[in-house]
Amino acid sequence: DFCLSRGLGDVYKRQVLAALMVAMGEADGMVCGKVGRFDAHLKDIRPIIRSTKPGGRLSSVCVLLMDDGPLFLTDPFVNVDPDVDDIVDIAKDAIRFVQQSFDIEPVVALLSHSNFGTYEDESALKMKTAAHRLRMQMPEVQIDGEMHALTALNPDLRATVFEGSTIKGRANVLVMPNMDTASIALGLLRSFTNGRLIGPFLCGLEKPAHILIPSVSGRGILNLTALASADIYQHKQNL
Repeated sequence: DFCLSRGLGDVYKRQVLAALMVAMGEADGMVCGKVGRFDAHLKDIRPIIRSTKPGGRLSSVCVLLMDDGPLFLTDPFVNVDPDVDDIVDIAKDAIRFVQQSFDIEPVVALLSHSNFGTYEDESALKMKTAAHRLRMQMPEVQIDGEMHALTALNPDLRATVFEGSTIKGRANVLVMPNMDTASIALGLLRSFTNGRLIGPFLCGLEKPAHILIPSVSGRGILNLTALASADIYQHKQNL
C-alpha cells in the first residue's frame, strides 16, 4: 500500500498523517512534497519515521538520466555542510542506492575545487580524507578523489591529470563537498542538458518515505513513486 500526500499548511498537514500511517504499518511507504518546502516536509517526517543511523543521519540522492547513462548526485537536499564522517556515510548511501535500485556498478568521484592535491585547504582535505577512508572500507568499489567535476566525467583528461586514478571510465556517482555545490550542480545540469530528474531519494529512514520538489514533472512523480516501490520491496526483504 502506498500513501501519496501534499502539504496543506501548518494547521493540517497530510504528510504528517501519511508518515504516521507508514510508522504504524497502515501504509508501506509515502511520497509527499509537490507543494511546499523540502526542509519543512523533512522536519515533519523525521520525528515520526526515524533514521536507522547513529545521530539520526540521513542523506539524499538525485538521479539524472543523461544521454550517456544515469548520473547520481549526492547530497543536494539534507546535509548543509557535512564533515568527513558525514561524507563517508553519504557516499555509502549513494553506492548502496546505485547497486540496489539500479543494479549497475558505481564509479564514485568525490568532487572538489582541488584536483588530486592542487589545493590543501580544509574543504579539499575533507574530500581527500573521505575518499581514502571509503577506499579502505569498500575496496571492491571504484572510488577516487578529490577531483574536479570535469576530471570525474572525462576519463581521457583524468589520465593526463593523475595516471594512478583508481576509477575507470566516466564517474557515475558524484559526491559533493556540501549542499551548495550539490544544489548548484544539479540546477546547472537540469538547465543545460536533457537530463531527466528522478528524485530526490531519501536514504537512511527506517521505513520508505520520499519528498518531491515543487519543480518536479508528472513523469518525475511517476519515476520517484516507482523507486519508492522498489525501496518498499527492499525494506521488506531486509526484515
